[in-house]
Amino acid sequence: MRKKDINTDQKTSSDRPFRPLTPLEKEGVMIAEFMGLKYETRNYFGGDFKPDENGFDTYSHNSIMTGIYYGGKKTTMLVDKMRYHSSWDWLMPVIDKIETMGCEVVHRVGDCIVYKIDEKENYRCIIDMQGINKLESTYKAVVEFIKNHEIL
Repeated sequence: MRKKDINTDQKTSSDRPFRPLTPLEKEGVMIAEFMGLKYETRNYFGGDFKPDENGFDTYSHNSIMTGIYYGGKKTTMLVDKMRYHSSWDWLMPVIDKIETMGCEVVHRVGDCIVYKIDEKENYRCIIDMQGINKLESTYKAVVEFIKNHEIL
């Protein structure tokens, strides 16, 4: 089965365009899908300034993630409010999941290395990313891991 691409050029039933996702939002969607959530598109220009059934302002947000998050918690989050790139609180559960897949994530000032651990406990470097600080390099390594984890 082919993985669906995030289509930012979709039209609504009223033929109004959705607000395109930024590159950072696309990465956030990819991370949230890895964590078990499903991408849903909402009408960015529609809405009536009243909250929808989940309490969201239907006028200003067009994309949400819903489902059972890693760890079993039912979650709904706004795509434009996701903070995987700027918060350890958001990023650490993703690192935890990666480590349950037979990897070890080592983050240091300025770089992050992901090692694959085999059955003989041999470590093989599969990702090595640099950044201006620990958070940035770890975020980049997480994105790279998720893009390629099926072939690593």
